[in-house]
Amino acid sequence: MRGFTLIEVMIAILLLGMMSVLIMASINSSSHAKDDVEHLSQRFQEARQAIARMSREISMAYLSKNMSASEPPYITQFKGKKNSLFFSALGHVVQQKDAKESDEQVLGFYLANDKEGRQSLMRRVHPNLNVDVEKGGRAQVLCTNVTALEFSYFDNRLKKWEESWIADPTIPLGLAAPERKAEKKEGEAQLEIENTPKPWRLPGVVRITMTVLMEEGNEMKWVGEAEIPVQEPLDLN
Repeated sequence: MRGFTLIEVMIAILLLGMMSVLIMASINSSSHAKDDVEHLSQRFQEARQAIARMSREISMAYLSKNMSASEPPYITQFKGKKNSLFFSALGHVVQQKDAKESDEQVLGFYLANDKEGRQSLMRRVHPNLNVDVEKGGRAQVLCTNVTALEFSYFDNRLKKWEESWIADPTIPLGLAAPERKAEKKEGEAQLEIENTPKPWRLPGVVRITMTVLMEEGNEMKWVGEAEIPVQEPLDLN
């Protein structure tokens, strides 16, 4: 019975080796593709959840005519600017027995660098009302690698969108006279307009536009809207 020659054995080993290399390359390619799809899916889910959470919590914003001058003092505010939003809201859940907290809270959304140096969407929460919604609280990352964040505010009475909405009882209306605004530099005038308070009420709708960095440097824009049911301040007396 005739056996295999050395050349035939070497050719068979070479073919087997080539097939093994091709199979391994295919497996690695499939594994990388699977990882890329999973990462992209996670980014989609992270962005969707961030938009959904912001929309849900902004819809719970409220103002109240009742203010406390006692210790600790507190007021309700809504400080909405083009790229940040801080406000008083309902919906806080007390998770610890006998905690000195209520169903009221202070929330804020803005861009800042996280611990790894990535620009991210931050959510700041304070479990109680205070005298300035832009101060205090604990910050957490809501969505990483966010390149842009923009808010706009719909005025139900004037039927138009505004770039800022400041409802703050500590700032008197008519912060600056029109003739004084004309004397200021363009940047200062714009900042003054943004900080000028609105009448003591909330916008009807807040639009959120968030740009997220996806794969290979590609960006994707996400848009959500939060309707605020009660725009007028509450009077609990």
